[in-house]
Amino acid sequence: MLDFDIGQSSIGPPTTVGFGIANKEVETLTEIKPEKLYFIGSVSPKGYLLQMLIGAEKLTKETGKHRIDYLLVDTTGLVDGPVAEILKEAKIEIINPDFIILFEEDKERESLVKPFIYSEKKIIRLKPSPHASQRNREERIKYREGRFKEYFKEGRIIRIVFSEKNLLGIDLNYEIPPPGTLISLLDKDRFSVSLGVVKSFDKEGGTMTVVVPSSFCNKDIKFIKFSRYTVDF
Repeated sequence: MLDFDIGQSSIGPPTTVGFGIANKEVETLTEIKPEKLYFIGSVSPKGYLLQMLIGAEKLTKETGKHRIDYLLVDTTGLVDGPVAEILKEAKIEIINPDFIILFEEDKERESLVKPFIYSEKKIIRLKPSPHASQRNREERIKYREGRFKEYFKEGRIIRIVFSEKNLLGIDLNYEIPPPGTLISLLDKDRFSVSLGVVKSFDKEGGTMTVVVPSSFCNKDIKFIKFSRYTVDF
């Protein structure tokens, strides 16, 4: 399973795209343990298209290292307008799927697959289930908050000593991350090992205190990537 829905994510916390393997029958996709996560740092693709596509490319390559029968891709709910068309087209080019599934009432999503109508890919058009319901803005926010609370449940505070050469996405000459800033602790390949939330930041001392999940292990951490997203819990 490739989960590219950074706002309503199932595999891994919001702000990340993830790859996981279903080795048994599951009730929901949230039961699938992430094999790899890539940090986007936002809950919306707008303004983060490049990061989304880099994550899609890196995770798609990861799937080739495993023996899998089928690969299912969940995309974001961004389906209207030119930004959606650009993002969906690029993802399809990267993943190169055999099947593309559209959920539509009356061909309102055809613009998303227009570049592929003459390809060998099979385009399947399905009407949404009558039992499906759309989450409104408040419900989407509540879902994200719930996912973050679950992720950081029984979290602990750690102290990190940093060097500016290991900081990504921030220039300390111009800004200091405020408390609540969401960060990702990355391995040498820039995959996300863990998310964290900044509690305090000491530029002069080169240290910060961060809330991390209780299961956090720092042995693979090489970089710290900052976002513009804040978490309040």
